[in-house]
Amino acid sequence: MTRFTLLSLLALAACQPATEPDAQTDRPGSDSSMAGMDHSAMGHDMAGMSSYSDVRFLDQMTMHHQMAVEMARTAVTKASSPDVRRMAQTMVSDQEREIAQMETWRREWFPGEAAPDTAMSAGDMAAMGMGMDMSMLDRATGAAYDRMFLQHMIPHHAGAVTMAAEAQMNSERAEVRELAETIIAAQAREIGDMQEMIEAMPAAPSTPADSTADGQ
Repeated sequence: MTRFTLLSLLALAACQPATEPDAQTDRPGSDSSMAGMDHSAMGHDMAGMSSYSDVRFLDQMTMHHQMAVEMARTAVTKASSPDVRRMAQTMVSDQEREIAQMETWRREWFPGEAAPDTAMSAGDMAAMGMGMDMSMLDRATGAAYDRMFLQHMIPHHAGAVTMAAEAQMNSERAEVRELAETIIAAQAREIGDMQEMIEAMPAAPSTPADSTADGQ
């Protein structure tokens, strides 16, 4: 694994992306479907490895990937940076392929089995990189959008690494362990690329104080 160790990636999963007021425009009331996503339907049992099951992993990683794909599809057309658009397209292609594989295994290995309970606390959502204000991302434009998209996607990727590492340690199926290894390697690489993109961006301008607050 380049640039990052697994431990550093797992630490990232516990961090929320920094959202910046300057990254918003004055367009409230967006109609983006992302702003209304029910993230509470996406779950990850944080109680420990003893609760691991392949069916839970497949269901949770599929939902986690679907959220990333929705965000990335928007970035493909909305991002101002060609590099961000290309990365977003890669995310869409790779994760849609993995979703299709996981859905196939789900049908073949667990036909008719009900989905595990995926209820999730706000703290667990944050730990998995899912505690995002999608309305802020939707309102952002230009370079501010690019920065916010990357800042949101990094902890989301780190959350996938956490889930995949658990599967790699606990699954008895070679196919699942191989997929988990692929997810860890790909998303670790993309985390490094996204951090480099952010570092190469000009510093975000600070938001000027609102003079009306002082009656001026």
